Amino acid sequence: MSGKAAAGKSPGMAVKIAKGALLGAIVSVLCILLYALILKQGWLNESGMAAINVGIKAISAAIAALVATWRCPNKRWLFGGIAGGVYILLSFAVFSILSGQVLFSAALLSDIGMGVLIGMFAAMIRGIAGNTR
Repeated sequence: MSGKAAAGKSPGMAVKIAKGALLGAIVSVLCILLYALILKQGWLNESGMAAINVGIKAISAAIAALVATWRCPNKRWLFGGIAGGVYILLSFAVFSILSGQVLFSAALLSDIGMGVLIGMFAAMIRGIAGNTR
């Protein structure tokens, strides 16, 4: 593959990754709002909040990876992992802005690792399923 062809593909994948991460962040916000409504109605209690939070991040990272790797011919696992990690960083930035404070911790590194792994697995499953369209 020539340098021009490789350079031509990079911006396309960067845009797809950004779209996937943005959609993942939107899904996260919607899921968190839905969970807040459920808590307010009293249908669930707050004891499961940590598990729900992890589930929301995992689902959103998978969505980010699946959107980013849509019609991706090769290296899906790589772009899926990047999309999952970018989603986590984007959601961290959004929720830091909303809360008015930025707290870096080991939990952020753990979340990034989780986002990358879930993104990789979601993209690999898409590849195994043969869904290239």
